[in-house]
Amino acid sequence: AVGTAKEKRIDYEYDPGFLNKITKITEPSVYAGESRITTRSYDFNGNVLSETISGFDPFGQTVSRTITNTFNGPFSQITSSDGPRTDVSDVTTYEYYPNTNTEGANRARLKVLTDPSGLRIRDNIVYSATGKTLSESRPNGISVDYEYYAGNDQIKSITESGGGLFNRTRWEYFPVGDVQRMIIDDESGDEIITEFSYDSARRLYQVESRISG
Repeated sequence: AVGTAKEKRIDYEYDPGFLNKITKITEPSVYAGESRITTRSYDFNGNVLSETISGFDPFGQTVSRTITNTFNGPFSQITSSDGPRTDVSDVTTYEYYPNTNTEGANRARLKVLTDPSGLRIRDNIVYSATGKTLSESRPNGISVDYEYYAGNDQIKSITESGGGLFNRTRWEYFPVGDVQRMIIDDESGDEIITEFSYDSARRLYQVESRISG
């Protein structure tokens, strides 16, 4: 609403080396009369190296936060992301399989994801020839296995096991590819079955859940 109290202007600046890569956004702050400014820098592949957001809180105090990333994977994939906190380390790291033929389907793909506390939240990720995740390790001795339907690679089941846990979720589909049924089994003797219904335009209109012993 130009010329009214509700008018809000946002200005954008772009990196001349890329199409539609924004380097600066200037917009009104939550504190009246001031601006919130977002700046971004990029590497030569167009990945975001850093993003800084500066402005004011509702009481007029200046605030700023910065996120920085590195991209040193085999194909310039992200290898670290340093979050905005300055009081503690908040770096998430990503490790990849080597880009060699001996790695087979795992070649140059993500192998380990480590959170800022140093916990490997995804470890030893194994892939299919089509790039789907087949298995991985999680904290507390949990293993996760994935199964897919042949021919279309739609997810068929995910099984979590180990550390006293067992949980398997299975999916069934209509011929057109929409989810028909989801079944959750924790080996307790009961399954949670959720069924999905669609209209003739393939729009979801009903979800029903029941427990089957």
